[in-house]
Amino acid sequence: MTALSHGSDVVQREIRGAIGHVLTLVKSREPLTDDSVHEIRKQLKRARAALRLIRDAVAEQDYARENGLLRDAARPLSPVRDAAVLLEVVKEFERTKAGKRQPRPLAQIRDTLLNQRRRLLRNVQTERTRRSVCKPLEEAHDRISRWRLPFDTHRIITLGLKRIYRKARKSAKIARTEKSDQTLHEARKQAKYLATATQILDPDKRGRIANIARAADKVAKRLGDDHDLSVFLAELPRQPNSKDLAAKVAQMRRKLREKALKRTQKLYKAKTKAFVARLTT
Repeated sequence: MTALSHGSDVVQREIRGAIGHVLTLVKSREPLTDDSVHEIRKQLKRARAALRLIRDAVAEQDYARENGLLRDAARPLSPVRDAAVLLEVVKEFERTKAGKRQPRPLAQIRDTLLNQRRRLLRNVQTERTRRSVCKPLEEAHDRISRWRLPFDTHRIITLGLKRIYRKARKSAKIARTEKSDQTLHEARKQAKYLATATQILDPDKRGRIANIARAADKVAKRLGDDHDLSVFLAELPRQPNSKDLAAKVAQMRRKLREKALKRTQKLYKAKTKAFVARLTT
């Protein structure tokens, strides 16, 4: 049974549950790690995806306030995530033939990133940073719990899904044309919103919605891998002896990007009206 068969209050509980999970992690006395930072960011994105599904059930100013708050709550953690991802990219690249021919610059980059990650993790451990994340989220959690949503589930969630899919489809089309870092990053974000929203609608992972969720998640992951390489490529000019390495990374990225964009054509083959009708009827 999907969330379309229940009420919009189910999606409302998803938002509150995701925020509650974040608050538990941030308030914990355990030090934040790469994994907990990743989980916090994932839950905030889940809350934003759920919020998009019921956008037509809340006032526009309420949607804008909570969406902006959830977005801003993740910002202090973004540099930590980027440093962790870059380290993983370096480790993966070290295993390739091209990486084995560049041991010295890779080792230098790895050491730099390790120090950077340690410093960033220390920064987000402070009570001040934790409070700056917790206080607005607690207020949002309280406000959202008081929302009284209409129970016209099918119409509300159909409109939300239609908006999410249309935006994701359009961003992929632009990315295939322009292939810029900005448009590729936007296509990744919108594919992830589609993946998360459809996962929320079908928690049992069955049927058409689950198939779309898996396909969108694969697209988001491939485009995410491309984004990680673009961040890595931007880091290389600051490192010594990295010219040859940069050329290899750029070549890898071109191949990865083309495969990712090819997947978007299949995912977004249907026009918005037909796509939503197929999933909601």
